[in-house]
Amino acid sequence: MNRRQQKLLRKLGTKSGATLTEYAVILFIISIVAIAILQGIGGKTNNMVSSVNDGFGP
Repeated sequence: MNRRQQKLLRKLGTKSGATLTEYAVILFIISIVAIAILQGIGGKTNNMVSSVNDGFGP
């Protein structure tokens, strides 16, 4: 191992695995994406139900 690689390893530390903070950030990002997807699906579903309801009009 050369000197540059040793310096890099020392800077990175010896930690292996994700910390609680990293898991929290990942969970937050997944939540935001899920909310955005569900809002898009909800709007399309509402429009579809409304058009079906309008088809049963007088």
